[in-house]
Amino acid sequence: MSSNIFSKLLKNIPSLPKKKQDDSNSEENRSDDIGTLKNMGVAGGASEIASQHAEKAAETFYKPSYNPQARKQYYDDSNAHHAAINKAFSSGKTVRDPYSGAELVKSQKEAKLFYGTEWEKHAAEADHIDPLSQIYKRNKNNPFATTDDLKEVANSSDNFQVLSRKLNQTSKSVGKGGSTQQQWANDTEKMSNLEALIETDETIETVQNRIRDNGEIAQNSNDAKIRTRSIKNAAKTGHEAGMAAAKTSAIIGGGISAIQNVVAVVKGEKDAGDAIVDTVKDTAGAAALGYGTGALGSTISHTLSYSSNTMLQSLSKTNLPSQIAVAALETGKTMKKFICGEIDGTECMTELGEKGTGMIASSYGAFAGQILIPIPVVGGMIGSMIGYAFASSYYNSLVSIMQNRKLAYEERIRIEAECKETMEAIKIYRREVEQIAEAYFSDHLQVFNMAFGTISEALQTGDADKVIAGANMITSKLGGNIQYNNMKEFDDLMNNEELDFIL
Repeated sequence: MSSNIFSKLLKNIPSLPKKKQDDSNSEENRSDDIGTLKNMGVAGGASEIASQHAEKAAETFYKPSYNPQARKQYYDDSNAHHAAINKAFSSGKTVRDPYSGAELVKSQKEAKLFYGTEWEKHAAEADHIDPLSQIYKRNKNNPFATTDDLKEVANSSDNFQVLSRKLNQTSKSVGKGGSTQQQWANDTEKMSNLEALIETDETIETVQNRIRDNGEIAQNSNDAKIRTRSIKNAAKTGHEAGMAAAKTSAIIGGGISAIQNVVAVVKGEKDAGDAIVDTVKDTAGAAALGYGTGALGSTISHTLSYSSNTMLQSLSKTNLPSQIAVAALETGKTMKKFICGEIDGTECMTELGEKGTGMIASSYGAFAGQILIPIPVVGGMIGSMIGYAFASSYYNSLVSIMQNRKLAYEERIRIEAECKETMEAIKIYRREVEQIAEAYFSDHLQVFNMAFGTISEALQTGDADKVIAGANMITSKLGGNIQYNNMKEFDDLMNNEELDFIL
């Protein structure tokens, strides 16, 4: 009973094959391993947040398909039409059709009263210069433009022109209808018929050019407005996901750092002040990584969901976008070391391969972890860390084999077998956890050993009072209340009719 139970459990866990490396580099490599595992944990949690916000974005930026009913319900604005007419007639000056030059009146009633059968040439109507259907068509796959964005831009005052009813929609032989300005100007038949309606000294060529120019100006203006709104929407979407992920990542990263720094303090490698400072720094770093992972992950996922490629649409439903963000960070560190001359080309390629393998396994691990541990964020975080640890340890072992071709065949088989049953994370923390467990439980174990020794002796001699005394040692150490000290007190307690016992 004198053996430490936790020590036995930890000592039975297999170790990774030892890497041949200089002592001066071992601590740095160990720190890199822990840092990478920590990043995987943060990324796993942040990717879940990113996925949640990507789903929210899908609802926010959903746009109903364009059809006559949807046009009226979601995209057109009758008030904007009336406002355009009122604005045109507000000065009291004569209003003319911009292309035929015919005088216009505000209402159909007036037009019929003054112009009889020719009333359609003079009744004013507000027309979208850049048609609603075209604005929808150009932006239906814009992942960060909302239905309201399209409606507000399309119905802005500078996208309206006041035409005669005849040129707007009623006449198929001359009217614009639902076509663009360019399509209208390029229709030879309609332009020929429009020429006959021109009441000014303009040529049809001049009118055609003005029709095209007005259409191009309106389209460019609308595209710029929607582009600006989309950028703002994307930034807002990413920021919201990033802030949510940053909070979660700070907890995850801070927790891992706290464990790491407690271990360092126990081992005498740091004092408490330095440990606190390092934990704060790591927490801030984890929050920053989580923000980037959440922001990029959510925006990339949502963008991919609008792709015409079905494979990319499928990828948008995974945590791959979040892994891309972490991969950029991790591989960036390797490239920096190579550029600064800290590692050579072979070591650079080896590290990139390890981290690439780890990222893939981390992605699968996060998915599996979330299924096996259906707690938001937690499952993904744990799955990512375990997935990365498995893949990284396996990759390192294989690289070690390939780099040393002089190893005997039997030795390679042995190393491969050990590689499959090892986890990198356990190797990093095994000894540290053992020390913490030993320090924390040492005083308890001393009392437990004494108590069990007393009980063992009592059982051999049949001394019931001594058994009770041994049990009370454990009860007292664990902070419990002692109810009786010997068999007489036990009998008195059991015979006390004022006490209710619930079995």
